[in-house]
Amino acid sequence: MKKIHLILFAALTLTLSAAAARAASVSSFGIRVTIPEGWKCMEGEQVLIYNGSESSAVIIDQVSKSDGESVESVAASLADAVGVKKNDIRRDKTGALSMEFEQNGEPVSVRVVDDRSRVLMVYSFGRDAEARRIARSVGEKAPAAAAPLAQAEAPAASAEKPARAKDKK
Repeated sequence: MKKIHLILFAALTLTLSAAAARAASVSSFGIRVTIPEGWKCMEGEQVLIYNGSESSAVIIDQVSKSDGESVESVAASLADAVGVKKNDIRRDKTGALSMEFEQNGEPVSVRVVDDRSRVLMVYSFGRDAEARRIARSVGEKAPAAAAPLAQAEAPAASAEKPARAKDKK
């Protein structure tokens, strides 16, 4: 798991480049995500979605359940790798597990989502509320008439990280 996380942080650092794009619905890994105007999407082993100012990003990675992984085991491994206490891992109404931590002084929020035969890890980097909305929309079952980003929940505040409580929509 540590190797996966190092690859994700390296991918974010190496592949961000400024560019404007129109709002679009993108599909990768069998997931459809709506990205706002000014955001770009790059696909490879992971899906990278980032804003034009390069200040926020979402990375979607996957692990096969055939490797014996589960939402719980992936979340526990990730928490150990980044120093998050198990009591700080939260389960949302969709069954996804989430945690928050800081990387190089920037907030990182991660959702670990059960998706059929795989586990998705959805990383949100930076302080942009759009990044958190995109990340929360992955794995949610939206009503047919609703846009994927319409189901965003309020960000969770952490007593240990008061800076996160300032992020409001």
